[in-house]
Amino acid sequence: MQNVLKKYASLDTKGIEKTVLEEACQQPTIADADKSVLGDMKRDSSPNALVSGVTSLETMVQGAAEILTATVYTAEGKGPFPVVLYFHGGGWVIACRHLYDGGALGAAAVMEKVQEAQQYAGQRLRASFAN
Repeated sequence: MQNVLKKYASLDTKGIEKTVLEEACQQPTIADADKSVLGDMKRDSSPNALVSGVTSLETMVQGAAEILTATVYTAEGKGPFPVVLYFHGGGWVIACRHLYDGGALGAAAVMEKVQEAQQYAGQRLRASFAN
Protein backbone atom coordinates (compact mmCIF):
# COMPACT_ATOMS: atom_id res chain seq x y z
CA MET A 1 0.00 0.00 0.00
CA GLN A 2 2.88 2.35 0.74
CA ASN A 3 4.03 2.02 -2.89
CA VAL A 4 0.56 2.98 -4.11
CA LEU A 5 0.44 6.02 -1.84
CA LYS A 6 3.90 7.14 -2.97
CA LYS A 7 2.88 6.71 -6.61
CA TYR A 8 -0.32 8.68 -6.01
CA ALA A 9 1.66 11.52 -4.42
CA SER A 10 3.93 11.58 -7.49
CA LEU A 11 0.94 12.06 -9.82
CA ASP A 12 0.72 15.71 -8.72
CA THR A 13 -3.01 15.88 -8.08
CA LYS A 14 -4.64 19.01 -6.74
CA GLY A 15 -7.11 18.98 -3.88
CA ILE A 16 -10.66 18.84 -5.22
CA GLU A 17 -11.41 22.12 -3.44
CA LYS A 18 -8.66 23.79 -5.51
CA THR A 19 -10.03 22.83 -8.93
CA VAL A 20 -13.00 23.47 -11.15
CA LEU A 21 -15.32 20.54 -11.82
CA GLU A 22 -13.97 19.68 -15.27
CA GLU A 23 -10.40 19.59 -13.94
CA ALA A 24 -11.37 17.57 -10.86
CA CYS A 25 -12.99 14.91 -13.05
CA GLN A 26 -9.79 14.50 -15.10
CA GLN A 27 -7.33 14.17 -12.21
CA PRO A 28 -5.53 10.89 -11.53
CA THR A 29 -7.10 8.73 -8.84
CA ILE A 30 -5.77 6.25 -6.31
CA ALA A 31 -6.89 3.56 -8.79
CA ASP A 32 -4.56 5.11 -11.40
CA ALA A 33 -1.71 4.90 -8.90
CA ASP A 34 -2.56 1.27 -8.16
CA LYS A 35 -2.62 0.41 -11.88
CA SER A 36 0.73 2.11 -12.32
CA VAL A 37 2.32 0.17 -9.45
CA LEU A 38 0.93 -3.11 -10.81
CA GLY A 39 2.25 -2.16 -14.26
CA ASP A 40 5.70 -1.52 -12.78
CA MET A 41 5.49 -5.06 -11.37
CA LYS A 42 4.47 -6.39 -14.82
CA ARG A 43 1.10 -7.51 -13.44
CA ASP A 44 -2.26 -7.26 -15.18
CA SER A 45 -4.15 -4.45 -13.46
CA SER A 46 -7.58 -5.19 -14.89
CA PRO A 47 -10.15 -5.85 -12.16
CA ASN A 48 -11.12 -9.18 -13.74
CA ALA A 49 -7.50 -10.36 -13.49
CA LEU A 50 -7.33 -9.34 -9.84
CA VAL A 51 -10.68 -10.89 -8.83
CA SER A 52 -11.43 -14.32 -10.26
CA GLY A 53 -14.79 -16.06 -10.40
CA VAL A 54 -16.86 -13.02 -11.36
CA THR A 55 -18.09 -11.93 -14.78
CA SER A 56 -19.19 -8.43 -15.71
CA LEU A 57 -21.71 -7.26 -18.29
CA GLU A 58 -22.35 -3.70 -19.47
CA THR A 59 -26.06 -2.89 -19.78
CA MET A 60 -28.58 -0.02 -19.86
CA VAL A 61 -31.21 0.75 -17.20
CA GLN A 62 -34.15 3.14 -17.64
CA GLY A 63 -33.92 5.88 -15.03
CA ALA A 64 -36.57 8.47 -14.18
CA ALA A 65 -34.91 11.14 -16.36
CA GLU A 66 -32.91 9.13 -18.91
CA ILE A 67 -31.27 5.80 -19.66
CA LEU A 68 -28.37 5.00 -17.35
CA THR A 69 -25.43 2.74 -18.07
CA ALA A 70 -24.71 0.00 -15.57
CA THR A 71 -22.32 -2.87 -15.03
CA VAL A 72 -23.71 -6.15 -13.70
CA TYR A 73 -21.20 -8.32 -11.81
CA THR A 74 -22.16 -11.99 -11.34
CA ALA A 75 -20.31 -14.52 -9.20
CA GLU A 76 -19.74 -18.06 -10.41
CA GLY A 77 -22.26 -20.56 -9.17
CA LYS A 78 -25.83 -21.57 -9.65
CA GLY A 79 -28.34 -18.73 -9.40
CA PRO A 80 -30.69 -17.16 -9.03
CA PHE A 81 -28.72 -14.67 -6.96
CA PRO A 82 -30.03 -11.76 -4.89
CA VAL A 83 -29.15 -8.37 -6.37
CA VAL A 84 -27.17 -5.70 -4.55
CA LEU A 85 -27.31 -2.20 -6.05
CA TYR A 86 -23.92 -0.55 -5.55
CA PHE A 87 -23.71 3.25 -5.81
CA HIS A 88 -20.16 4.44 -6.21
CA GLY A 89 -18.69 7.45 -4.47
CA GLY A 90 -18.03 10.72 -6.22
CA GLY A 91 -20.62 12.98 -4.67
CA TRP A 92 -22.85 12.62 -7.73
CA VAL A 93 -20.30 14.68 -9.65
CA ILE A 94 -16.85 13.11 -10.11
CA ALA A 95 -15.50 9.61 -10.72
CA CYS A 96 -17.33 6.85 -12.55
CA ARG A 97 -18.47 3.32 -11.88
CA HIS A 98 -15.38 1.84 -13.57
CA LEU A 99 -13.16 3.41 -10.93
CA TYR A 100 -14.87 1.11 -8.43
CA ASP A 101 -14.79 -2.10 -10.52
CA GLY A 102 -12.40 -3.83 -8.15
CA GLY A 103 -14.60 -3.21 -5.13
CA ALA A 104 -17.79 -4.32 -6.86
CA LEU A 105 -16.09 -7.42 -8.29
CA GLY A 106 -14.64 -8.29 -4.90
CA ALA A 107 -17.98 -7.83 -3.16
CA ALA A 108 -19.72 -10.03 -5.75
CA ALA A 109 -17.08 -12.73 -5.30
CA VAL A 110 -17.27 -12.71 -1.51
CA MET A 111 -21.04 -12.40 -1.21
CA GLU A 112 -21.81 -14.67 -4.18
CA LYS A 113 -24.49 -12.25 -5.32
CA VAL A 114 -25.18 -10.22 -8.41
CA GLN A 115 -23.82 -6.69 -8.05
CA GLU A 116 -25.06 -3.83 -10.18
CA ALA A 117 -23.14 -0.55 -10.29
CA GLN A 118 -25.05 2.26 -11.95
CA GLN A 119 -23.51 5.29 -13.57
CA TYR A 120 -25.02 8.57 -12.54
CA ALA A 121 -26.95 10.27 -15.32
CA GLY A 122 -24.21 12.06 -17.20
CA GLN A 123 -22.80 12.92 -13.80
CA ARG A 124 -25.06 15.92 -13.65
CA LEU A 125 -26.35 16.69 -10.18
CA ARG A 126 -30.04 17.33 -10.95
CA ALA A 127 -30.48 14.37 -13.29
CA SER A 128 -28.81 12.13 -10.75
CA PHE A 129 -31.28 13.05 -8.04
CA ALA A 130 -34.14 12.45 -10.48
CA ASN A 131 -32.87 8.92 -11.10
